[in-house]
Amino acid sequence: MKKNDKYLLVFYALLIVGVSIGIMHFDSSLEKPVGPLNIVPNPLSNITVTEMVDVETEKIFTIMADVENYPHVLPKNVLSVKKLEETNSSLVYEMTVQEKGFETTLLVRHDLFPYDEQILTVIDGDAANTVIHQKFQKQDNSTKLITDIEINLSGILSPFQYIPRTNFNHAMGTVLVSFAEYATEKTKNERIVDDLYREILKRPADQEGLDYFTVLLEKNEITSELIK
Repeated sequence: MKKNDKYLLVFYALLIVGVSIGIMHFDSSLEKPVGPLNIVPNPLSNITVTEMVDVETEKIFTIMADVENYPHVLPKNVLSVKKLEETNSSLVYEMTVQEKGFETTLLVRHDLFPYDEQILTVIDGDAANTVIHQKFQKQDNSTKLITDIEINLSGILSPFQYIPRTNFNHAMGTVLVSFAEYATEKTKNERIVDDLYREILKRPADQEGLDYFTVLLEKNEITSELIK
């Protein structure tokens, strides 16, 4: 298993809560250390990631707050999401994620403040008390996402708090882009086709497949069941 594949599990485990410790993308596209290396690096604890997305604030908030739809947004890694509890503005989810056959389950509390902010807190396991506080700032037709992350890892996840900060930022940005891409405007039939691709093939629909099956649906020459 490649290093970046192995560590992506934690990336998605904590991404589900917004944190995305995507962890150790050691490939040629990432920034390499400059100068002397620290034998004992400082662990990540509190970190802020800022990203601009070309999606209106209400829309991107709605998609990122819909935790039960994460298996569609990140189909390769989010296996299932089950809502366990719900109050006025707080929900508790059980989420199962995987990467290259390595699987883990998290309990996450989700506090919503539409359409300004959301807070996701891991409440059980080796990432317990990891908190992701995400703010949504309207910028004309775009949105500035400010994600404050308080990282608390123990047990099997302890080594991952020593990943390079630049790699963590890169991983977090990749996840946010995945949500922005999912938010791209689609017709009803385009959304049906794209979701089927994500459900069955575990990836977004390519443009050729999207166009082909959408036309067939619009002409009533095929149903979503037949596409499967």
